[in-house]
Amino acid sequence: MVQHTSFQNYVSIDLTKKCTNNCIFCVVSGTRNLTQDQKLEDIYNFLLDNRKKGHTKVNLHGGEPSLYYQFDKLIDMINELGYDDITIQTNGWKLENREFVLALLKKNVKLFVVSFHDSDKDNHNVLTKNTKSFDEVVRGIKNVIELGGNIRTNTVLVKSNYERIHNIIDYLYSINVKTYNISSFNPWWLWIYNKSKLFSDLSPNYLSMAPYLEKVLNAYKDKDIAITLEGFPYCFLQGYDQFNLYKCKRDIILLSENNYIINYEEYATKDLRLKRKECEKCIYNPTCGGVWRGYIEYNGWEEFQPIPSQENIPN
Repeated sequence: MVQHTSFQNYVSIDLTKKCTNNCIFCVVSGTRNLTQDQKLEDIYNFLLDNRKKGHTKVNLHGGEPSLYYQFDKLIDMINELGYDDITIQTNGWKLENREFVLALLKKNVKLFVVSFHDSDKDNHNVLTKNTKSFDEVVRGIKNVIELGGNIRTNTVLVKSNYERIHNIIDYLYSINVKTYNISSFNPWWLWIYNKSKLFSDLSPNYLSMAPYLEKVLNAYKDKDIAITLEGFPYCFLQGYDQFNLYKCKRDIILLSENNYIINYEEYATKDLRLKRKECEKCIYNPTCGGVWRGYIEYNGWEEFQPIPSQENIPN
């Protein structure tokens, strides 16, 4: 098992809310018609300022970042400013174009983080609300790998796919993907917009997910791959700490919508995730990021119990 990095330091840009998919669980979907693309001038000033501060890594996301109205010009600008490590978070649709992929590889795109939500084609397309999405993303992933690029997939667990997480990783492994991120569903926007029915339809409880995650982590722990768990508190899955992204220190400066600059981890800790007073008793409290606020607002704390420091916790 390849260990994930213990520190992430980069600037991140929310380019656009436009997307070729319309995933039913996406946090962007509720604001897609309310926001505009980032202005290129604002992005330039943000990148210039942070390059002077020593940053060399950029993460581009959305929506679908390749739909940004000046995407090619932006990539050139990032290189001209001296950034030499670009990550693109994408649904994979444009990676079908080999010339597009080759151009990005030549311009310091070191990683494509590709959304892949089910090995069952029909359910994948239901989740994305796009009947072409499964075929697009598979062809895109294969293109990147064949052309020598790096892929990390991201799978969001919801009620309709969590029982197949082993099948999903098996499928990705069969097409030579070696790095995977498994994300818990963030229902913050469902709580904000009072969509309790949709929460009930989409969100599995954490205890239900545990045995399926344990099975796949045990199966792949000795293979030359890397799996990370994102948004899962330690108490939910004891003994699998090495997979938990909460172990990773993150310094992420985010250019969000409307030219709003935030420290992402500070924002997430304050607004998106929750910990309760009892968490202070837990051995993992110093590094644990807690549970998604929307989930707690709907389901409460019953599933999550602090782990006393005197317990012998396996690593």
